[in-house]
Amino acid sequence: MVDEALAIVREYIDSHIDHTDYTLFVVWQSTVLQHFKCLITATVSFGMCFDLTYDGDSRCWYLNAYRKVDQQEIAHGVQ
Repeated sequence: MVDEALAIVREYIDSHIDHTDYTLFVVWQSTVLQHFKCLITATVSFGMCFDLTYDGDSRCWYLNAYRKVDQQEIAHGVQ
C-alpha cells in the first residue's frame, strides 16, 4: 500500500510542479481493517503535504493535497 501511495504522490508532483529531483517521505501511516491512510511530504520546497486514503470497500484511492500557509512558534507553558 505504501508503494502505491508514493507512486500516486509522485505522479501528482510530476504533473503539477516542475521539479525533477526530490525525495518522498512517509510521515505517518495506519491500516484499519481493509482501509489504509498515510501522510506524505517531499523534499522540494513548495510547502505541500499529501494525505492519501485507500477505501478498501470501494477499492479507491483519495488524494488530498495541502499547502502550508503559516508557521508560528508557541512558547512552552504560555496560555
